[in-house]
Amino acid sequence: MFEFVGGTRPSVAQYGLIGLSLCVFYLLLLSLSEQIGFGLAYLTSAAAVVGQAAIYNWALLCRRIPALTFGAILAGLYGGLYGLPQLEDVALLAGSLLLFAVLSLAMWFTRNLHRARP
Repeated sequence: MFEFVGGTRPSVAQYGLIGLSLCVFYLLLLSLSEQIGFGLAYLTSAAAVVGQAAIYNWALLCRRIPALTFGAILAGLYGGLYGLPQLEDVALLAGSLLLFAVLSLAMWFTRNLHRARP
């Protein structure tokens, strides 16, 4: 999405580094939760990865607003992923509805991509 909106073309290595950053979240979560408990470990790990990814995005684009938007979207994702298991009895239903809503938004916002770039 940022490639089309921002007009930049990150390299495969840059995509890979962001992907690795997202994977490190789980390693941080596991190692920290053994020491400080799950809730605080989740918050710390998510904040670290969101900050790292947003700063890297800012360094790549040299623009603050897209980097902060990326960070906000990622923080919202981690917030939603934390909240779903807390719902216990309705977690599957809530997750399915949330996934449906996110997919619907993605479809709406990408409806004109074929017109934006030939």
